[in-house]
Amino acid sequence: MQKRQLGKSDIYVSPLGFGTLTIGPFQRNLPVDAGAEIIVHAVNNGINLLDTAHLYETYPYIGRALEILGPEKASGLAIVSRSYDYSEEGMEESFNKALNEMGIETISIFMLHETESEATIRGHKPALDYLVKRKHEGRLKLVGISTHYIAAVRAASEMPEIDVIFAILNREGIGIMDGTPEEMETALTEAHKRGKGIMLMKAVGGGHLYRNARSSLAWARDLPFADCVVVGMQNKEEVDFNCSVFRNDYDDLPETVLTEKHKKSLWIEDYCQGCGACRDACPFKAITITDGIAKVNPETCMLCSYCARHCPLFCIKVV
Repeated sequence: MQKRQLGKSDIYVSPLGFGTLTIGPFQRNLPVDAGAEIIVHAVNNGINLLDTAHLYETYPYIGRALEILGPEKASGLAIVSRSYDYSEEGMEESFNKALNEMGIETISIFMLHETESEATIRGHKPALDYLVKRKHEGRLKLVGISTHYIAAVRAASEMPEIDVIFAILNREGIGIMDGTPEEMETALTEAHKRGKGIMLMKAVGGGHLYRNARSSLAWARDLPFADCVVVGMQNKEEVDFNCSVFRNDYDDLPETVLTEKHKKSLWIEDYCQGCGACRDACPFKAITITDGIAKVNPETCMLCSYCARHCPLFCIKVV
């Protein structure tokens, strides 16, 4: 895969990035060595951006993969992490945890996790200032935000301390909290013109567009402002499938990589507030609200994804 310049930085990334949440404790919970083997397989297939976060608990997977790859290959990787911290002390702890658990001395990109607006970013100013200091010291190359909100994209595009914007975008707009996919595209286009690096998440809608995975990924791949599209991958078959799409090498590739071996299921994040919107939207009555959180009956769930389009917090994924 031909590398793309990340904004106006000196970092060049593969157009496809590897999202590690799916292999970690909160989804597939693979053994560290098994997860690391999938990361290594991705790197050997041309992926050079690895995405993680303080919350994901996947630093050991990346650290082990770096050991397997060795110093020469590891040096060519762009590693991205992020944290919810809003204080200098909290961000310092999270930043050092990332370096220590992955066994690295510097990190390519560190972000404020899931910002919502200019007010959110400003409210995290002590944490943001900490990251800017680490950048000036050379321990961090680029500072960024991740977001599901168009408002945050617009705000970050005007902030000189923000180098990279990692935003949700798919062709159906699943998970965008405050507008349409067209509005998000417009905001990201403007941010890219201002020199921001643009990374995209949830191109397959958190798994909800898995039946049209190939075309959904190709759509995101071809967006002119997208420097890298990060996709969660759970096995080597998904790595091969996604790499084929991003290499434009998929004449006979089906729309989905789903096999009997790797069946999909609905996943409810633990920040669900039990509002019941998903339950009310489910045509198969497969969701109930129990002890204040949504619960899925896998026997009746048809993975139609109607529920995800009604969840106000994007708690529902297909994994």
